Amino acid sequence: MSVKSNLPALLNCAHGKDRTGIVSALVLSCLGKSPDYIAAEYALSHDGLATVKHRMHKEVVEQFHMSEEFITAKAETMHQLFDYIKERYGSVEGYLEYIGFGSTEQQRLRSHLMHEVVPLSPDQSGDVDLSFAFDPSNRGSDSDPDSASD
Repeated sequence: MSVKSNLPALLNCAHGKDRTGIVSALVLSCLGKSPDYIAAEYALSHDGLATVKHRMHKEVVEQFHMSEEFITAKAETMHQLFDYIKERYGSVEGYLEYIGFGSTEQQRLRSHLMHEVVPLSPDQSGDVDLSFAFDPSNRGSDSDPDSASD
């Protein structure tokens, strides 16, 4: 995401809370969001996981004999991650530098993902229908109408 030609980007993993949650937390932190904000956003996944909790239990707890905590998304978990990073690396920025994502890349990430927010005019207000993005019938399509050549 620090390379503009890679954007837009989609982050995902099997359940969308562990690898995706951590990468999202690191990105949001790099963009200046507070640990409290990030933890609260992460905890929103808890309700979203309800529909797959039974499957997650089979895959994680039963198959791999892991703790039930691995199938939850609690704000406390994200706070513990930030506490660990702060204790071990001093800051999220320090951790990112330690893993090879230095200050230059961090600045590029910020410049690509942060932009001025322009308020909508009264005639542009209203709800945006994003239901198409979550429609299972849209999955697996290789066609991209925006990439058609002229």
